[in-house]
Amino acid sequence: MTTIMHHLLTIIFVGYCLSAVFYFAFIFNQNEQLTQMGKGVLILTFLLHSVFLFLRIKADHDFMGYWYAPVANIFEHVTSFSWGLTLVYLITETRTRFRALGIMVIPIIVLLVGWALKLDQSIVPPPPALQSYWINIHVPMSLGAYGAFTIAFGMAIFYFLKKGEEKSGKASTGILSLVPTTVMLDKLMYKTVIIGFGFLTALIMLGAVWAEESWGKYWSWDPKETAALITWLVYAVYLHGRFSWGSKKRDTMAVLCLVGFLAVIFTYLGVGFLLPGLHSYLKN
Repeated sequence: MTTIMHHLLTIIFVGYCLSAVFYFAFIFNQNEQLTQMGKGVLILTFLLHSVFLFLRIKADHDFMGYWYAPVANIFEHVTSFSWGLTLVYLITETRTRFRALGIMVIPIIVLLVGWALKLDQSIVPPPPALQSYWINIHVPMSLGAYGAFTIAFGMAIFYFLKKGEEKSGKASTGILSLVPTTVMLDKLMYKTVIIGFGFLTALIMLGAVWAEESWGKYWSWDPKETAALITWLVYAVYLHGRFSWGSKKRDTMAVLCLVGFLAVIFTYLGVGFLLPGLHSYLKN
């Protein structure tokens, strides 16, 4: 089963790479059919990815004897996060028709799945702290939070590219002609951050309850907890500024989206690999 799943994950990786090729081809030839083909491949690959996660959940169940979300180790977390990011992107593109965003987001998905192929894919018992029903409630919240913040990061990059073009006074050409105005990008970032912030708030609150049940206290200033709090504060400042300044300081808001994403990366990977703590199990 492990060998079959590895081959399936390889096919999924190739599918995401092919989708990325279509989206990047869109840069050089602004043909809507290219993104439609890219999105079609992306949807098919996402469905295969969903099958892969179902098989992983079943394999975990057969090994442990009970059902739990596939987020018990770094391999499962990376494959689940890339799946969640794909879902969030597909929803975003469908609702906004901002297809150029794919050239920012899909390469990240490719990198994640490519990394997963290099990780140990063995099925092993979850660490004792994760052998709880809370794993099905707390950890999946991170998929929504980190997925939304990654989308907002891509929008922030495009914001500054579009800002430079608008400042020059030149007519939009190339890929930027298919990117919304900075005013619209600011609104899209705002809506995306609200969604991510809601998931992150739930993630931290549920994590505190789980920590009290597992370790006897709601908060222990573990590096992962501290990093998550810092990330929450960055996006809280973003939302506070957005409420206070409205759209008057769009540049500052976009910078905060970039800073917030760096905090997300550190929380997601940096803490687990660089700093010892109660959440160090993710390096396994």
